[in-house]
Amino acid sequence: MRLERALPAIIHGDQNGFVQNRQGFHNVRRVLNIIHKCEESPDTAILSLDAEKAFDRVEWPYLIEVLKRFGFGDHFRRWVEILLADSVAMVSTNNLISHPFELFRGTRQGSPISPLLFVLAMEPLAIAIRSHPSIHGITIGETLHKTAMYADDTIVFLSHLAESIPSLLKLFDQFGSFSGFKVNKEKSSIMFLNVNERMKPVVSHPFVNATEGFKYLGIRVTPKISDLSSANYEPMVIEVSEEITRLISLPLSLLGRINIVKMTILPKFLYIFQSIPLAPPPSFFSKTRKLLSNFIWNNRKPRLRLSLLYLPYDRGGLQFPNLEWYYWAAQLRTTMFWFSNDIFLPWLEIEKMSSKGLSLHSYLYSAPFKTLKKTTTNPFVKNTVVVWHEVQKMLNDSPRLSCFSPIWGNELFAPAKNDLGFKEWLNKGVAKLQDLYEEYSLMSFSELRAKFNIPQKHFFKYLQLRSFILAHLNNSVHQPPLSILETHVTKNYFGKRLVSQLYSMLVENHKDNSDSRRREWISDLQEDISSTEWSKICLKAHTQTINTRLRMIQFNWIMRTYISPVQLNKFDPNIIDLCYKCNSHQGTLYHCLWKCEEIQKFWSSVLQYISQITTSPVPLCPKLCILGLYPDDCTLSCEERKMVDLCLLQAKRCIALCWKNVGCPSFNHWLNNLTSSLALEKLTYIVRKKASEFYNIWKIFLDLLRSGDLGGAVGE
Repeated sequence: MRLERALPAIIHGDQNGFVQNRQGFHNVRRVLNIIHKCEESPDTAILSLDAEKAFDRVEWPYLIEVLKRFGFGDHFRRWVEILLADSVAMVSTNNLISHPFELFRGTRQGSPISPLLFVLAMEPLAIAIRSHPSIHGITIGETLHKTAMYADDTIVFLSHLAESIPSLLKLFDQFGSFSGFKVNKEKSSIMFLNVNERMKPVVSHPFVNATEGFKYLGIRVTPKISDLSSANYEPMVIEVSEEITRLISLPLSLLGRINIVKMTILPKFLYIFQSIPLAPPPSFFSKTRKLLSNFIWNNRKPRLRLSLLYLPYDRGGLQFPNLEWYYWAAQLRTTMFWFSNDIFLPWLEIEKMSSKGLSLHSYLYSAPFKTLKKTTTNPFVKNTVVVWHEVQKMLNDSPRLSCFSPIWGNELFAPAKNDLGFKEWLNKGVAKLQDLYEEYSLMSFSELRAKFNIPQKHFFKYLQLRSFILAHLNNSVHQPPLSILETHVTKNYFGKRLVSQLYSMLVENHKDNSDSRRREWISDLQEDISSTEWSKICLKAHTQTINTRLRMIQFNWIMRTYISPVQLNKFDPNIIDLCYKCNSHQGTLYHCLWKCEEIQKFWSSVLQYISQITTSPVPLCPKLCILGLYPDDCTLSCEERKMVDLCLLQAKRCIALCWKNVGCPSFNHWLNNLTSSLALEKLTYIVRKKASEFYNIWKIFLDLLRSGDLGGAVGE
């Protein structure tokens, strides 16, 4: 039996650490909703506990007894005892290693089973807190909130503090006497929700009085929800700015800098986006956009607009992360729980209280956007509504009648606003438009009566509703299809990479493209390039080699980022617009890359040599040499094309290196560069366990290299 599969059935929903399909942001959102709902409530507090050496203090006899009480059999318990027995450790101090010594308690850090065992060890404490009659939690609606846990990061919600705090301290002492658990009171924080009690506590306690809030799971929790965004985002911007200052001087390509943003900066923001259900400060996105743009362009003037860099490779972008879209995706990820009907989440129940008696997903469709913003008092619900509206605008998904549109309480359907008859329909199960359809077709009144026991006297209400639906759906009796956004938010909310999928949806439906570059190449080459071919060209720039510098050279060529003499002349008329190499023709980009007589000599020598090591001649064609697109009648094998691609990339690199020089790149320069680059190519194939494929591709060239028969080129 795998322990992780059993934990969801054993561990209460208050514990979200290391339990399958549970995440820390549930705890944070619960805490924030309780603070909002109970703001300025007297005699209430939130206690954030710090467990002293939490994982290292678990007593083994206690842990084994817990496993027994939870129903784990003798065989399983023996396996755990074997894992724990004969544990030894050593201490490293100033590079001096101590003698080994035995361990008699604690769960080994680094062991995959340790966090799962620790969660089990903490569950009896959570049970004791929930069941203790003298520890009073905070009641909101019909739900009593007492504790929220993420492994050893424990939050306790308290009211009637004069009785609850002493009882809680006594419980900690009792529990610690046999489990090893100990609260570090000097590092534990208590935040009174009433401002006067925060300044002058009316109850004595041994904890730190968190007048300005406390940190929980990496999020700064503030007494006032209005201060939450600035308290978390502003320090993060400062931290990222300092990190960028440290990294900006590194000799990295544009792709390398984008990868740094993805690996080191994006995860920090993404965690806050998922944990805080509020918008960042107004200037946040403009500040970070400028900060990251300066970093990837190394404080130089950008050659390409950011909106293009956000796009995927096959659309001419560099997959540069758009923080605003990631923020939207993170907020939409939690919206997926709004569309669920089979899960109980404490924070979800609190947010439902502000949706006018409707389910949260129906609330999104119950009124126009401006009305929804005004009617809810919950700032987290309001923020979700704003994000939903912004994404709808971006996707051009105009407000319409949806299968999730409510019937009772729908501002757009006037008869249902005040008619309690439609509320009776709600109680009988007819809550939204989707409930009116059977096999995607609108039910007749008799079918509706048979399924939901609707009274016969409500026939006129049915006619009103049917007329409303047909008017909004162009007289169609078919169920309205799901929009792109609805399709994504109604997926399994326990799936993997959900934020990434939602972000991809936003990127895919973004209207920007690199089509202007395609049209410019069509004009230069005087040949048609279809949209499909252009996608292949853009994608190939990033898939034909692992070498980021060569990838960037190809990307710069197809995106036309090189500054030609003609462009320089437009900036400054004193600069001559003639080609650097031939000094007789206008130096347009296409001329400098291809048409120049001197450059043509270089291309001819390279193509002539490549044709000697392939089974058929490689045509001197700009569509191939510049854009990497092979003619339809090309008979080269797949292996030969890979070799030709790298040869052409090295030729383009030589031209780029000599861009402002009067002299042209030489054949020998190209050959030496190609030869030296093969070491990296070989290593790449070896790492991918494809060494034989490397030799199949480069066999003829390597044989010539060994024999020294390279046309006398290498010696120069």
